[in-house]
Amino acid sequence: MSKPIHRLSADEMDTLIDIRDGLDPIRSGDVIQKVMPLKQAIDMVSDITNGDVGYYAQKGVPGFIAKFAHLTAISNHGPITPLRVFQKLGLGYNTTAFPSPSTNPIHGVRMRTEPGFDGSGTPTSDVYDRMLPLRTIRGWMQDGTIDEHQWNAMSIPERRDRLQHLVDRVADTDLRIKLGAALERNSSRTFTSFDPFRGNGWAGHYEHYTPEVELRQNTPLTPGAELWRYNVDGTQEILAKWDGVRWHMI
Repeated sequence: MSKPIHRLSADEMDTLIDIRDGLDPIRSGDVIQKVMPLKQAIDMVSDITNGDVGYYAQKGVPGFIAKFAHLTAISNHGPITPLRVFQKLGLGYNTTAFPSPSTNPIHGVRMRTEPGFDGSGTPTSDVYDRMLPLRTIRGWMQDGTIDEHQWNAMSIPERRDRLQHLVDRVADTDLRIKLGAALERNSSRTFTSFDPFRGNGWAGHYEHYTPEVELRQNTPLTPGAELWRYNVDGTQEILAKWDGVRWHMI
């Protein structure tokens, strides 16, 4: 799952797509979690100390989230440590705001999605299809834009050049940017940066992976949302609970 997209054979692309599509998407009422560094957690519950409603309460939960069931599967439903979360979600990229998970806790807001939430990844759903670059490349093979047999016989530089030629001609700006970002990241070989975007729909590193989910727009905090802390020793604590109006410390 960490293999660069231009190094994948057609069969390997199909395998990744089939695995991802075989997983249940996030649906209405499912428990999700937004993992965050300490500063974001403090900002989120800032209304407790200064009387103002924090960012998440005003704007909702942004960016990348995970289905909580996928996190509980990190260690076969055993203790969830910061290191395991760090690896599973691919939080070790070079600009990360997270401190070392070996000595620091990780925080996360846990909540149920709103009624009608659609995590299917279709163009009208509530989340982006983070596998779109890979699906696009596979689609080019299926419609004949790229000859599948030639692709499997190409050298890695030849594959990259062929993709770059096609990416430059993609009319959809957002897709062109995503394809270009995935190709640039995957061609640079800067794997030590653990860039969180691969274009193949999966996050994580060190053989720990989880489906990558990105919200199209912020999703509101739902009543009963909880702020949790994952400690280095594998214990976890609930710190605060959202009642629909403000946060309450536990």
